[in-house]
Amino acid sequence: MNVDRILTRAKAHAKKGESNKARALYTLLLQTFPENQQAKIELKKLPNKVIPNTTSDLTQTQIDSVVALYHAGKTDQALDALETLTTNFPTVAILFNIQGVCYADRQQFDAAVQSYQQALQIQPDYTEAQYNLSVAFNNIGQLDKAIVSYKKTLKIKPNYPEAHYNLGVILNTQGQLSAAISCYRHAIKFKPNYTKAHSNLGIALKDTGQLKASVKSYQQALKLQPNDPETLYNLGNVLHNLDQVAAAITHYERALKISPDYIEASNNLGIALKEAGHLKKAIKHYEDALKIKPDYAEAHYNLGVILQETSQLKEAVNHYEQALKIKPHYAEAYNNLGMTLQDSGQPDAAINNYKNAISINPNYAEAHNNLGVSLHETHQSVIAITSYHKAIQLKPDYAEAHYNLGIAFKERGQLNDAINSFQQALKIKPTYAEALMHLSIYSWLDDDLSRLSAYLATTMHSDQNKNQKDKFIEPYKLLLSNLLHYRKTHQEYYFSEKKLPLLYIIGESHCLPAANTVVALKGKTYRIQSKIIIGCKMWHLANNQINGYKKQIEAILTTIPNNAKIVLTFGEIDCRLNEGIIKFHQQTNNNLTQSIQSLSHDYIKYVTETLKPHSRSIIISGIPLPSPCRQKLLSITEVQLLTTTIKELNSRLRTNTINEGFQFLDLQQFTQNDSTHFSNNSFIDDLHLTPSTFIAALATKTS
Repeated sequence: MNVDRILTRAKAHAKKGESNKARALYTLLLQTFPENQQAKIELKKLPNKVIPNTTSDLTQTQIDSVVALYHAGKTDQALDALETLTTNFPTVAILFNIQGVCYADRQQFDAAVQSYQQALQIQPDYTEAQYNLSVAFNNIGQLDKAIVSYKKTLKIKPNYPEAHYNLGVILNTQGQLSAAISCYRHAIKFKPNYTKAHSNLGIALKDTGQLKASVKSYQQALKLQPNDPETLYNLGNVLHNLDQVAAAITHYERALKISPDYIEASNNLGIALKEAGHLKKAIKHYEDALKIKPDYAEAHYNLGVILQETSQLKEAVNHYEQALKIKPHYAEAYNNLGMTLQDSGQPDAAINNYKNAISINPNYAEAHNNLGVSLHETHQSVIAITSYHKAIQLKPDYAEAHYNLGIAFKERGQLNDAINSFQQALKIKPTYAEALMHLSIYSWLDDDLSRLSAYLATTMHSDQNKNQKDKFIEPYKLLLSNLLHYRKTHQEYYFSEKKLPLLYIIGESHCLPAANTVVALKGKTYRIQSKIIIGCKMWHLANNQINGYKKQIEAILTTIPNNAKIVLTFGEIDCRLNEGIIKFHQQTNNNLTQSIQSLSHDYIKYVTETLKPHSRSIIISGIPLPSPCRQKLLSITEVQLLTTTIKELNSRLRTNTINEGFQFLDLQQFTQNDSTHFSNNSFIDDLHLTPSTFIAALATKTS
């Protein structure tokens, strides 16, 4: 028995006016240590107890002896004594209150409720009985009754901090956060050093979005109890939500130093470290959590996220699947598993996982968006559009869903709808690089130079990896910036007010330089209207599979009159060193010449089958030789390989084109090393010809 602790508790009860509890503790102490002078002195200081509704036969000593039995852990003996006392003195409220406390100690809460209610029937303003009844109702899950009872307690004794606190806890669990906050604040008002109240106030403030106020509450709790790991953890969570990642990491680490097996802190520390770029440390903390609790689904999930983002897709799949074995209704794990399978080239499997995520959480906007991406990948564009619309319905400010919807519309030839979607994405996310670049491209094609200037002047941010930015954002931004400058200084190449017949150029980025220029072809003057299919290779059109690029061509053709003159500019991407036929040859060691023959033959076959039935006049553009600037970036061997490949493909294209009765635009001849035109002035950047060079070639090198 700790004498000092019992004396301290007894004095605290006496200070709050709880004489019965103080008397019981002093009595218990004196039973063991009869000569303890301090207990004797303090016991004499207590006011003489008047037992309400009692008889002269019941003594304070009898009551104190029962209380002493309870505090000594002899609950059964206390209840036996109380059975006799309550029978003999059925109108003494305190006896029934003590009986209720004993029943509650034995987890017999229904019996405790009956005893407290009996005490309150005898003495309706009995604060302790009313409070204890509230606690008992709470323990048996009758929360509405507990709330009513706590409010009655506070009506009797408004400055009862524990009643305010417990009422706040119940209201918090019921989602009545404002009322809970008020209760916690009242508890603190009457008991400023009430650590739990400060901590729970921090939780409620966080849940209502009052993050800075939440931080102050947690900090106050830590002043009172500096080494409480749960408060440190909760404060770390709020700081994390405030994007104070370094401070969050510090608090998670402090929590783990005190409680090394605190797996939630280890998991959240991993999340914060990942955001701070410390991936190895993050992985270690997830693994630490899993060592302690191998079936910790959230740690498996978060570990999967890092592995997914670092392209360790097989390992990521394993951890997502582990998370789902542990937690089968884990919608986020299904969603991320779908994303990983999509990145692994398994769109059908991805679709199944997105559908699982949505079946668990029909309002999961990200899963609807990702489902749209995979459906689009599998050429189910109509259903994909429906998925994007659902994602936007659930989350109207979902910029990525608006952007993806724009891509789907674009590939179906619904350019106005696509542009509207890109603009909506930009309203939500003004620095959205991919949306800005698409809008820049269409502004150039529509000859809207002021809008193009505004887009290009906007700061661009992309969430895509560096490879994607290097392949799309940066090259197109450079090309369009150069073309805009060129347009402003070379007005003579562009159309006048006079209405001219249209010549259509369909292609990837090589269709852009000639957009809206004027060209004289065999004595007739045309205005060029360019139709872009971003990223389309000759290979995409040559293979026998349905794909989005072919669908875009089909959609474009519906906007072009029969018998129109069309130039196709595909093939340069196929000849790049880092993609296309050269890369495939280096990876497989196949016969490069045969690959070129097949590519040219199948491409022209596709053109013949798709375009020729409409009696259109078709010009197949060859591929320019590499620019001097581009050659400087390559080794001699690379230049030779690239030049040889381009010449071989141009030769095959010319033969196949002429055999089908089409015309051939010989850009190779126009860019031969011995040509006076072959200089950096002929190129707008490393890859693309200037507008004047292209239209000059079109006018003179088409046969």
